[in-house]
Amino acid sequence: MKLRRLLPAALLVLTVGCQTNALRPEKYEPEPQIDRGRAEAMAKAGVLTPNDLKGWQTSKPEPDSPDANKAAQEIFRCMGRTELPIYAAEREAYFRKGTVDLSSYATVSQTQRQAENEVADNRNPALGPCLDKAFRESIPLPKGVTMSPIKMRPLRVAVRGTETYGMTLTITIKGPAKTATLTIVRVGGRVGNAILEVEAMTQGGAPPDTGALTRLLSTAVARVRAVDAK
Repeated sequence: MKLRRLLPAALLVLTVGCQTNALRPEKYEPEPQIDRGRAEAMAKAGVLTPNDLKGWQTSKPEPDSPDANKAAQEIFRCMGRTELPIYAAEREAYFRKGTVDLSSYATVSQTQRQAENEVADNRNPALGPCLDKAFRESIPLPKGVTMSPIKMRPLRVAVRGTETYGMTLTITIKGPAKTATLTIVRVGGRVGNAILEVEAMTQGGAPPDTGALTRLLSTAVARVRAVDAK
């Protein structure tokens, strides 16, 4: 579960799902762990490429900050988890076109149960309030800057034969000289141990097209299924 580069206008970075050893493991019965080579192949297949996004420019992510890592831990505690996911493999890709930033994530958990938990967390209505609470407790705003409550609205996402989820997040940042409203649309799905996400962010203007993001997610899902079937 990832949300990166969410508030660059306010010098904030939101990261959900970064790796850390600060939380203790979940107490589950032993479960077979995925082979590392297989996990790497699935992660590579699950990330969008420039060929999938003609006309888009590739871009680099902002580095994670200590405050963002602290917020990630608080979010998972708020959601009732005792650990952040442990990934056998992880890939990311970032693109930009005009005022839209698009991110593609593929994470492959060590066990399928961990991936199932991530889908459940992304579908949980408590995620919105937990995001808001973690931000306010973990990430200091610059002087004179205020942030509206994070508004989360679930989206229906359909990719045939895949557990999916979707959401729209809206945040308004007010500063001494500027007000910015950020809209983030995220769609995701699970293939075995793999969680695939496509996320787009705009600052003002029309929100990202959910249908277009879902089609991109379907492309990633098809590639990971082909790898998983081998």
